[in-house]
Amino acid sequence: MFAGFVVACGLGLAGCVSRVTADWQKFAPPDANFSVLLPGAPELENEEAKSDSQLPATTIHFATAKSPTSTFFCHYWDLSYTPESEVSAQMAMAGARDGMIHQYEGQLVSHEESSAGGQYTETFRATLPDDGIMQGKFFIIGRRQYMLAVARPAEDGDEETRKFFGSFKVSDR
Repeated sequence: MFAGFVVACGLGLAGCVSRVTADWQKFAPPDANFSVLLPGAPELENEEAKSDSQLPATTIHFATAKSPTSTFFCHYWDLSYTPESEVSAQMAMAGARDGMIHQYEGQLVSHEESSAGGQYTETFRATLPDDGIMQGKFFIIGRRQYMLAVARPAEDGDEETRKFFGSFKVSDR
C-alpha cells in the first residue's frame, strides 16, 4: 500500500536510496512569513476549508515536493481563532495530524507536544502501508498553523527528513 501511496503522489520508485543534494530549493511564499528547503520545485494548491463549528472558512495552502523515494509536504493556514491555551492548540494540531495520517491509511506510532513563549509544537511518527513511514511537525505561532511532513520507505535513512525539518524558518515580516 505504501507503493500505492507513492504512485498516487506521482512519485515513481527509482530504485536507489535518495541523497541530499544541491538540487534543494528554498520555498518562501510571498503571502507567508516562513521559508523551508524542498527537493525541487513544489506543486502548489489551495483549498477552502470549512468548519463544522460555524467558524469562518480558511484557505489551506499546500506545497508538495518529491525526491526519488520520498514525498515532502508543507501546509500552512490561518486558524479562525488564536489558541488561548496549550490544550486548544494541541487539539487543533492533533486533528490535522490524524486527518493526514488517516488520508494515507497510516497508524500513529508516537507523538510529542511542547510549547514555549506562545508557540506550540507537535512532532509525530506514523507507519504507512507497505513499510512506509510518515514523520511530521506542526507549529502554531499566533493564528498561523504550519505542518511539515515526509512520507518515505521505512528502510531509507532520514537524512533528507532532518534537512527538511531543520531548514524551516519563520521570519519577522
